Amino acid sequence: MTKETIETCWMLIGTDNKRVEYLSTKKRIKSGEKGIGRFALDRLGSKCRMYTKHDSEDLICWETDWSNFEKSGQIIDDVEADFTYCAGQRFEDIIPAEIKNAVAKFAEEAKDDQFVLNRGTLFIISGLRDKWTTREKEKVIDVLGYLIPPVEQQNYAIITQDSLDAIANKVDNDITDDFDYKVHARFDGERVIATVFRNEFDLNVMPKELFRQSAFCDEPYRMEDFFKGFYEVKYTIAELTGNDTSVFADMCRQVGPFDFHFMFMKLSNRGEGPYYYKAVSKKRKAWMENHGGLKIYRDNFLVRPYGDPTSKSFDWLGLDARKGVNPVAISDKSGQWHVNNSQLQGTVLISRVFNASILDKSNREGIIENEYFETLSSLLISIISIFEKDRAYIVRNIKQYNDNQNQREKAKEEATDIAKTLLGKKNRRPKEQQQRTASDAEKLAEAVQIFQEEKKYRIEMATCKSELESLLPRAGESASIDARILELDSQLERSVYGNAAIALPIKKDFTAEKINELISKIDSLIEGE
Repeated sequence: MTKETIETCWMLIGTDNKRVEYLSTKKRIKSGEKGIGRFALDRLGSKCRMYTKHDSEDLICWETDWSNFEKSGQIIDDVEADFTYCAGQRFEDIIPAEIKNAVAKFAEEAKDDQFVLNRGTLFIISGLRDKWTTREKEKVIDVLGYLIPPVEQQNYAIITQDSLDAIANKVDNDITDDFDYKVHARFDGERVIATVFRNEFDLNVMPKELFRQSAFCDEPYRMEDFFKGFYEVKYTIAELTGNDTSVFADMCRQVGPFDFHFMFMKLSNRGEGPYYYKAVSKKRKAWMENHGGLKIYRDNFLVRPYGDPTSKSFDWLGLDARKGVNPVAISDKSGQWHVNNSQLQGTVLISRVFNASILDKSNREGIIENEYFETLSSLLISIISIFEKDRAYIVRNIKQYNDNQNQREKAKEEATDIAKTLLGKKNRRPKEQQQRTASDAEKLAEAVQIFQEEKKYRIEMATCKSELESLLPRAGESASIDARILELDSQLERSVYGNAAIALPIKKDFTAEKINELISKIDSLIEGE
């Protein structure tokens, strides 16, 4: 803090300093607004000493005894604090050696030279009002882990020590790559741009025939989309929410821009059916117990109690109640599957400057739940629905594919059994042979149709290959020939696990010496079908 801030704003309630000068020297939005958060120091201990150093200014020492505020007949204007300007004294000299050593250690490990101790603010609290047990210390460390979102941990380091002679530990808001879905969304006041990451399905076991189904022929459900792992979507307010009224759109604009990042993690695959899921790690449950929930950060500082599992605000979006109203399975034909709150972990990033309509309560315990907060909640639920609809669509159509395959295989097996029975009993009398049921005839007819469809597909692939072979030597003669070559290539690509039948370098250079190589590759791919 600067000398001016200490002299004119520190310990003064309701100043507009942070409204007028809301950016720090590092262009970060300052936290706080009403000037009362600093008085929480009184709750921790009866006395407080603060050292602060700003750039080239002198070190300042500020000290107060909070018990002076408790004297009978005293008003706040009557209480004074001791001020000292420590000319020539270095900030790093007043920091305990154990803390300096801990910071230096983590700076070295992080290979970051930003962890310097030539300026900053140090609080020394004495006359502690509570007994700090091991359990209480662990609770504080857990809370500190969520104080800032993971993205900001590149700029901040939170280091704790039980005592000056104890080992220092860096507190992290642990992140994980073990997710089924991940969504990064940005609302700019007019529309939502979201990137959806899929990590739930095992592409090594998903059958290539699945991607020949019409449900998986269009973006973002093609084989190549699954192998890419993510896709981007853009929605207007009306497209996202289904509310096209100008009143609602105006409310959304007044809410202002925000970022929303969340992950979906199911805790087991039990009862989920054969949907080609990846195995679920046994560590997920413990991780979600410690890190689960959707939390709100204002200017990169946690707004409690949202997402706190010990609070009634753990499910502040009402996701569990929403699911309870319509508890359909993920594979339900309606596509109206909803996620449980316990399966989500994420952060909502808002700002005091850009989300001025989202107001903090005076005690800093939550946000005033007005119409703007309700609008924000509605937008967040709509963003969650992007992932819900994607997952439900995929699983529903996988189930349909599996049901069709099972029906086809059952029909073929039954027809084979019937045929073996008819051919195996040559001593059967003609009258007995005529007594075959109509059901058997229907099964045989269905099997014949299936075999014919499969034969037709093989013929189509062979025809496609043959035409491609004939056109390749003529590549470059005309635009129409080149277009047809690429069209045939696209047809083959759909049938071979997303691998291109024609490698990209070959597409760009249809030379005679590469034709034999290409034809050989196509042969192997088709034969592998």
